[in-house]
Amino acid sequence: MIGVAADVRQLGPEQAVSPEIYVPAMRFRQVTVVVRSEQAPAVLVAPIAKGFAVGTMAVMQDGKEIASIPVVAQAAVPAAGFFKRMKDKLRMKL
Repeated sequence: MIGVAADVRQLGPEQAVSPEIYVPAMRFRQVTVVVRSEQAPAVLVAPIAKGFAVGTMAVMQDGKEIASIPVVAQAAVPAAGFFKRMKDKLRMKL
């Protein structure tokens, strides 16, 4: 994240506890479930409010999307001070 007071912030599912997703499977058949990040920007710019949606996660089974979970900021992210913002701007240009 750019322009943040600290370098590490938490992102997670919209609900405090991840929603349960049930995947149907036939007996004696291997089931492959893939979870991938979608619609997430490469760079997030502070400030970010708690609960702000920053992307989605897709749950895929056999190439089909079976669920989509919003990813939100788990905590508020305040803007950084002047010097941290200048450092981040220089780092983005490199």
